[in-house]
Amino acid sequence: MHVMDLLLDQANETGDLDPQYYAPVLTQIPSSQFFSPLGVTSIFSGVSFYFAIAHLDEDSHIILESVAEQPSPNHFALIVRFHQQMLKDLRSYFKAEKQCYNDMAIQSTLDLIYIGCGSTSSGCCTIFLTSSTLTLEEAINQSLLTDPSGKLELTRSLIDSIQEAHGNEHIGFDLRPSSILFTQGIIRRSVALIGFVGDGKILAKKTDYKKVKWNQNYSAPEIAARKNPPNTPTAASDIYALGMLILNLLGKTQKVVDFVKPAVENLKQDRCDILAFRKLFDQFYSQIKNDENKKLIGMQKELILQEERKRKEEEEKERIRQEEERKRKEEEEKERIRQEEERKRKEIEKIEKYSVFGTKCNVQILQNPVYKIILEKYGN
Repeated sequence: MHVMDLLLDQANETGDLDPQYYAPVLTQIPSSQFFSPLGVTSIFSGVSFYFAIAHLDEDSHIILESVAEQPSPNHFALIVRFHQQMLKDLRSYFKAEKQCYNDMAIQSTLDLIYIGCGSTSSGCCTIFLTSSTLTLEEAINQSLLTDPSGKLELTRSLIDSIQEAHGNEHIGFDLRPSSILFTQGIIRRSVALIGFVGDGKILAKKTDYKKVKWNQNYSAPEIAARKNPPNTPTAASDIYALGMLILNLLGKTQKVVDFVKPAVENLKQDRCDILAFRKLFDQFYSQIKNDENKKLIGMQKELILQEERKRKEEEEKERIRQEEERKRKEEEEKERIRQEEERKRKEIEKIEKYSVFGTKCNVQILQNPVYKIILEKYGN
């Protein structure tokens, strides 16, 4: 049986964890021997995130692994969100939260699975099975997102998540880089939302909901304003936060600003919904790809022209080399002829010097072919 199925089997339909089965987690959180702080933030006070590495023994029991040791071959990662409040005060909120995460099938298939909640000695906690413990903020800081195609891929993943959530009537998310998990897969990159907050009805289930602190840089103006009681999230506030997140992820170029503008209007009634934003992204994505294709075609044409120029330059160099080689050979032939004529001239002078006519000729002279020339010149 898969680890996910085994873990889920030990939680009931409302999300309560079997205290005996999950005792290694519930009784030891937040021991520094097994739990490491996680860089995930929350708008709620008294909430801390940790992650732990574990494996299942032969009897399928959870065995936590020390943070100081290398993970075992069959390990898995758990995210534990610790609350200082008692479980009885948060159970109804956790139940609504569980439904939201269960309905987000895209991320629960690959990245983040809500397991359940349980009591601890000093509060309570919720447990997630995760494929990543890296936040989007950490990924950006570590320069893991430098290529434009990767950023577009994550943008699509973010829109997919919100579209699926809103389609299942789940609204109210803390959408900032420190409340989003980043997964760097072999084939794909994706994100998982771990900052579900809920709408006003769900928030009312939390006794401390009036103490929420929204981030000023990403939250919609109507919920970021300090009011008592605070305004609760809406689909429009999610869209605003999504637009601001994408603006910071892709960069504030004019094309990106124009793309997200309908999502980040100050007045919530002026903002587009997620379906309209999806269409805007598809158009934006197509335009980016068309621009990239045009740029690629232009680069290919330029490369062809460069290669053609290089070929012609090489041909011209070869032509010049051959012409120089031809001239060199002509000069060599002229020099050879000159030397041959010079040699003949010297031999004629040498023979003439001996005055061979009427005397017995030197055998060497008589044998010289130049002698014929002398005979022709002076007669017998």
